[in-house]
Amino acid sequence: MKLFLSKTSPFARKVRMTAHSLGLLKEIEMISVDVYQKDDHYKKINPLIKIPALMTREEEILTNSPFICQYLASLKTGSQFFPNGPELWKALNVQSIADGGMEAAVLRRYESQRSPDKFDLGFDNRQKEKIHNALEFLQNHLMAFSKSELGIQEVSVICFVDYLHLRYAQEKLQDRFPRLFQYVHDWQKNPIVKESSPQ
Repeated sequence: MKLFLSKTSPFARKVRMTAHSLGLLKEIEMISVDVYQKDDHYKKINPLIKIPALMTREEEILTNSPFICQYLASLKTGSQFFPNGPELWKALNVQSIADGGMEAAVLRRYESQRSPDKFDLGFDNRQKEKIHNALEFLQNHLMAFSKSELGIQEVSVICFVDYLHLRYAQEKLQDRFPRLFQYVHDWQKNPIVKESSPQ
């Protein structure tokens, strides 16, 4: 398998952590991609020119991190990385909220790269509101998250919060959402979390 990624992408990190958790990391070749550079070859792999993308064992291309994680879990019979029964929908909803927050954070990052005369403060504030809403939701649902086993919701939450720490440490979001940031901090000694850190 081949994973097309950028080291700082929280979505690519989520896939790496999933693969590592499932014991599949050694089977995947990591290929760095710079989506800011014109790359006709990568456009043929992922027409949206976004990362990550995965070439599967069957040499199919998957271009969405939730699908990629679900595919990887499907390779491990009996895996509980995605829970069964009603708990699955709760976990998928947490993944969706965390992913939405990550997307808003990445969009803020892109906007911050624009020249001052083109920077859209209104757009930035809308994305910031989405991030804060996602953090509030996740902090309110902390009791549902494991402190010892990585699954799709734990990985999604860790990648979201760590990306905020990487890009927006100056905003001190940990002061507003202390329990959530402490939860993620407590995971930092885990080898899978530590190995995948973009810092």
